[in-house]
Amino acid sequence: MLHAWLADDLCRIQHHWHSDRYMGNIACLHERKQVKPDLTMNETDLKEIVINVAKRYGWLIHHDLPAQNSRGRWLTNVQGDAGFPDLIMLHPISGKLLAVELKAERGKLSPLQKRWLMAFDAGTHFNAVWKPSDMEYILYTLSNFQL
Repeated sequence: MLHAWLADDLCRIQHHWHSDRYMGNIACLHERKQVKPDLTMNETDLKEIVINVAKRYGWLIHHDLPAQNSRGRWLTNVQGDAGFPDLIMLHPISGKLLAVELKAERGKLSPLQKRWLMAFDAGTHFNAVWKPSDMEYILYTLSNFQL
């Protein structure tokens, strides 16, 4: 269960930018319902929530978007090694750098994604794989940027 103040904060963010279908069973505190993340959420919806929460707490965010090529195929152009994390976030006050790979609840890391996260870890930067079930931890991490 999410801590009360984080749940209320997420509810305020949620109601400003998306309908309830993204986090259907997260309720604001005044409704006195149990607060749980939606485990059926896909990676795109999770990304939107994480980015909006991160922006609220002042994080600088980088995310590469895919584009459609001339053959009609969707690709993310990369020059270098594949498997780069979905989000790179830097807090301008603390200097804390987060390398985050987002996955749907049943999503798995590829070997190349694991390699990138291990490299960030070796450099003493925070790295993580976040899923919808990690929502409490996600909110805690983004709101406590000085840890």
